[in-house]
Amino acid sequence: MIKSLKKKLLLIMVCCYTAIIIVFSLLVIIAPEREKRAEIRSLLDSYVGKHTLNIEKEGPFPRDDFKNLNSSIITINCDKNNNLSSWYSDRTGYYSDESISELFALLKNKEKDFDYYKGYYYIKHITPDGFSFTILDDTNSLHDYKRTISWALIGASSSWILLFILSLKIVSMVTRPLEEAFEKQNRFIADSSHELKTPIAVIQANADVLEKEVGDNKWLRYIKTETHKMDKLVKDLTFLASIEDKIEEEEERIDFSSLVEGTTLPFEALAFERKIIIETNIEGSIFVIGSSTLLEKLLGILISNAIKYGEEGGIIKISLEEKHKEAILKVYNTGLGVKNEDLEKIFERFYRTDKARSRENGSFGLGLAMAKTIAEKEDAKISVDSEYGKWIEFSFTKRSIKEK
Repeated sequence: MIKSLKKKLLLIMVCCYTAIIIVFSLLVIIAPEREKRAEIRSLLDSYVGKHTLNIEKEGPFPRDDFKNLNSSIITINCDKNNNLSSWYSDRTGYYSDESISELFALLKNKEKDFDYYKGYYYIKHITPDGFSFTILDDTNSLHDYKRTISWALIGASSSWILLFILSLKIVSMVTRPLEEAFEKQNRFIADSSHELKTPIAVIQANADVLEKEVGDNKWLRYIKTETHKMDKLVKDLTFLASIEDKIEEEEERIDFSSLVEGTTLPFEALAFERKIIIETNIEGSIFVIGSSTLLEKLLGILISNAIKYGEEGGIIKISLEEKHKEAILKVYNTGLGVKNEDLEKIFERFYRTDKARSRENGSFGLGLAMAKTIAEKEDAKISVDSEYGKWIEFSFTKRSIKEK
């Protein structure tokens, strides 16, 4: 349980600061570029409005509006046949006819009136002779922009790694008191259960001796019945404490199909007593990695519950199949089922939907709590679905492996 809590806390923290880093990085990278783009468009719009495109009459472009930009200004005139007719740059000798022709080929089919393409900002406008491009060559800034992105990515990655390491330490610090409290609780349960075993065994032995001496007696039957319930409760608590206390279970390669078949067989006699039919649909050769003891215990809990709480003369369906590299076990039974508001609570310790019936069956509400704990230990998932008054179905999903 603590391990699962650690994972959830770490996942929440990682998602939060990942989102913050992404948003901050986008603001750092995109916001200035959007502002620059708007500024350049405004300047180019203003320039086109102030100056004609007849270079021979007007002379060189004034650069007062662009003095803060490390860029070149180019005008390319095109005739009505979409052919380059003339061009001019404020940097004499910086461009050749060939380079301008290549630039014109890149831009002439662009549909937008203003855009940025491969380091060039341009405005396209209609002229009496055809159309014209006023271009701001910003290729130098493009290299700086790429460097900025690279450094931003490096900074974001470094920050993410540092925050992840810090998150691990914070999660460990936050959950340490819980771990200590949980360990003390498990230790108390284990010690108490161990101490209770002896007096329970003594009571059972004395009750058996008294029964031989005085014969059948309802008071002795009460004592033996309640002692048996107490013994079962102690064993369940000991089991819960033991599996929660162990960090790692001994794992092995398990033929899950055979295990399900073998575990189901002994319950057929119990089902027969209540006139319940058990139907099985078990796909063969499904293998998993885990503890056979724990998986057998989990399956026993689910089938035992189905028999105890299923309707007399009803049906239990046990199926096992493999889908998307997962072994999916389902235990279904007809009967009272569980209300929707009880579905989330059903795996809690000592929770019983029908307390009167649970006492009658000698149940303390620990079975499904043990099943949930086993599922967590096996790195698997267990869930429940039900239609109240008709049926209930438990699903256990665990990653499968290939047969050797």
